[in-house]
Amino acid sequence: MNIALINKETNSCENIAVFEDIQKAVELFGEQYIIAEQTENYGIGDIYKDGIWSKKECIPAELPQQRREHAYETMRYKADQTPLILWKEEALTVNEANKKWMMYSAEGSEIANELSVLIVMAKSYIREIYPDNE
Repeated sequence: MNIALINKETNSCENIAVFEDIQKAVELFGEQYIIAEQTENYGIGDIYKDGIWSKKECIPAELPQQRREHAYETMRYKADQTPLILWKEEALTVNEANKKWMMYSAEGSEIANELSVLIVMAKSYIREIYPDNE
């Protein structure tokens, strides 16, 4: 029978060993580990707590591009507390400035060019914080 050796602190399965019966596993490893019979589809790295197996939750790492997109939506101020984009006495996020740019661009206004410069500078600042080669 396959016996799982469960870390007592983390409840994570650290090893699977083959024993004729569970009692022998308890004698050998019971002080070190929680001893449980391995259940199909569960094994090393999975969680065993209060007699119930579950898969370890994997949280994917956020990519630099995702961090930049989040910053475009939320960042109004740089680290030194100066506005990322200052437009008519208002601190804007990149996305807010893009909306204004679209409006002025659709009207053929020169203001769109001014906003473009500010947006490019803000995106460059954010790219320095979250470069692709992290």
